[in-house]
Amino acid sequence: MKNKKRNKRSIAITWLTCLSLVLSLCAGILVIDRAQAAPKEPAESARGRLKDRVASDLRQQMRKNGGRDTLKVIVQLNDEMSQPLKALLHGNGVKVMRSFTNFNSLAVELPASLVDYLASFPEVEFASVDSDVRTMGGHIAHTTGADNVRSMGPNGTALDGAGIAIAIVDSGVYVAHDAFDDAQNGQSRVIVSQDFTGEGRTDDPYGHGTHVAAAAAGNGVVSHGKYIGIAPKAKLINLRVLNSQGIGNVSSVLAALDWIMTNRSIYNIRVVNMSLGMPAVNSYQTDPIC
Repeated sequence: MKNKKRNKRSIAITWLTCLSLVLSLCAGILVIDRAQAAPKEPAESARGRLKDRVASDLRQQMRKNGGRDTLKVIVQLNDEMSQPLKALLHGNGVKVMRSFTNFNSLAVELPASLVDYLASFPEVEFASVDSDVRTMGGHIAHTTGADNVRSMGPNGTALDGAGIAIAIVDSGVYVAHDAFDDAQNGQSRVIVSQDFTGEGRTDDPYGHGTHVAAAAAGNGVVSHGKYIGIAPKAKLINLRVLNSQGIGNVSSVLAALDWIMTNRSIYNIRVVNMSLGMPAVNSYQTDPIC
């Protein structure tokens, strides 16, 4: 009888032990599940990837005024936008200013406090400042080799730009200038003018774009042949991205380039001139214009 009681007690102890182990495992699983469901601080490697997606000068702007500023940002994408990203861009004080179809990029305005969150989406490749863009100086015929280029056609014939168009991405072009007259019909060779500054004008109050256009395709009439452009018979596409003070921004340049990509075949645009620039902050691999 004693042995039977001991056996029963042993069996009961064994079952209780097993039950305790099962309960402990279940409790452990519940703790793990809850821990996984709770948001975590990003690991060091994740923080590094996030930092790499935000330009250094943008991060400097984010730190100003305690992150309360509204910033102008160029967002480069590597895939279709997810619904959560679309929701972010249509609320939370975010404004989509421009969309660049041919470059899979956006120009947005958003609170500085949201930049890191924006950059955390996997379809966001890089976020950078929509920087100011300004004019850059030109060159003379001797330093560019323009005189030599004109005699490099087949059998020594001149290369004069006939049949092609040159896009001038600058401060506008004074279309009525005599330097752009077509020798055959007297009409202007500036065949398209578009404004991307928001000022609603395509002329050239700043003056730089007209100078550049004449260097590219001026006919030399005003100077009696002394100063002739590289391609004096080329058509001109006037894409105004610099305002009346000669200042623009990256998003305006991207909008002009996006227009060129869409319309290049219609006008046979073979050359794009951008005598403008900005400080080089990012690598060519992440710079939105490169």
